[in-house]
Amino acid sequence: MVIDVHFAYTRPATPGEAVELATRPGARVLAGGTDPVTWMRDDLVAPELVVDLEGLPELRAITVGGGKLTIGALATFTDGGE
Repeated sequence: MVIDVHFAYTRPATPGEAVELATRPGARVLAGGTDPVTWMRDDLVAPELVVDLEGLPELRAITVGGGKLTIGALATFTDGGE
């Protein structure tokens, strides 16, 4: 697979930094990669900045408390298993 797109790449250290970077014009979020990588390969998108969320474990959390269930944006099907 060849992706002929030139872009800046960053892995933010905090969710706040991720929001700031991801809202910049020309930015695309990478959270696993299947769709964005395919889109770049097929010349459907050409981001100026790719913001990789993989280094934010707090976005993978699944919690129950206060009468509510919270599922983080990066949570997978197996993250909630016991």
